[in-house]
Amino acid sequence: MKKVLLARFAVESSGADAVRQLMLDYADAVRAEPGNLLFAPATLADDPTAYWVYEEYADDDAFAVHLASDHCAAFNAAIAPWVHGGATTLIDLDAVEHVTV
Repeated sequence: MKKVLLARFAVESSGADAVRQLMLDYADAVRAEPGNLLFAPATLADDPTAYWVYEEYADDDAFAVHLASDHCAAFNAAIAPWVHGGATTLIDLDAVEHVTV
């Protein structure tokens, strides 16, 4: 079953430019993962420090591989000094899709 989630975090304005570049590089790495189906980062239209990332993976195993990747650990460590609350919030979603029987 496909793994779908939303990640969200906010960063200090002093880190906005650095985090934007880190996110661009990270998105390229995540999209290259074999089990990644979609990785779509965005910021709020009126607040470039508020990030929302919609993610889809082939299944829970593909998401586990993503979490264990070197680029995931490096990204989280790199943005940590600027992230409000020190971490990203992950929200599990259920895709609304047609089910084939």
